Amino acid sequence: MAENYDPLGDAIKLLIGERPEEFSLERPLRLFQFRTWLVDDGKEAKSFRDGGFIFTLLESRRIERSHRSQRVAPSERLVQSITSHRLRPLFDATLEHYSLLGLALRVWAPLRERDIQADRVEIEYLNELTRCRLRLHHTANIEPSRNNGLLVMNVLSSGSSGSNKRAGATKVKEIRKARRVRESFLFATLTYKQMSWFPDDRSTTEAYTNLLNIITTQAQDVEYLRSYFTYVKALTAILDDEVAKRLHLFWPQLEAAQIPHFDPLTSEEIDIAGLKPRVRRSAEITKKASRRSAAGSQ
Repeated sequence: MAENYDPLGDAIKLLIGERPEEFSLERPLRLFQFRTWLVDDGKEAKSFRDGGFIFTLLESRRIERSHRSQRVAPSERLVQSITSHRLRPLFDATLEHYSLLGLALRVWAPLRERDIQADRVEIEYLNELTRCRLRLHHTANIEPSRNNGLLVMNVLSSGSSGSNKRAGATKVKEIRKARRVRESFLFATLTYKQMSWFPDDRSTTEAYTNLLNIITTQAQDVEYLRSYFTYVKALTAILDDEVAKRLHLFWPQLEAAQIPHFDPLTSEEIDIAGLKPRVRRSAEITKKASRRSAAGSQ
């Protein structure tokens, strides 16, 4: 795998139809990896690695169950899965550079809704912060920065309780630091709910079967996936210029969607939050300031 390989960008490029599959099941594999990363708060490389390993085991389990009625030993069923024409490229892709033991000791991926209940609380908070920033974006002369968004969120959530109660400053920084790149992707799932759906069946077998079915079906729905990512692209342009620049290489032909209108802040909300209007300096003033601060100037 190339040193400059970008798992997130490459997954997006495949899912929106900008490159073909390189092996069987690559589209559902990349979608499952993306969805694992989306709700996780770990590093991107680890999320994609873990998601790929779990998806491969789920597909292997499906093959094994189809052979369970035969008089075949468990080890032989595993061998049949690994060497099958359908799954061998999948195993090769997900196990490259990793041992089974090493992955088994560290791997995690969301399989049911109950697996991510704690994550949902943090995601809900982050989405509320994003909503405040989008309101700032529609408010004249106020920068839609994360710090300003947090000030607004604290004002709007004062007096509330439960998961919407404002978090302490330290906790907020932890959430933002862990999930920063994911902000736009997570907020878009409020509209595209299937992108973060996970089953919550009582039966483990039913849950895993339903998850694989929805992933396989969704991975082929290029129109839905492109629509989701057009919304994400528009959000990153507003919320995270660094992410927007990074992913531009993978979706240059994707036209950003029109962002829905968000109510601007009222004068009272601006005053209570203590927000300062953004002052735009003229080009001439900027040039003079630059000359005064040039190297060697007094």
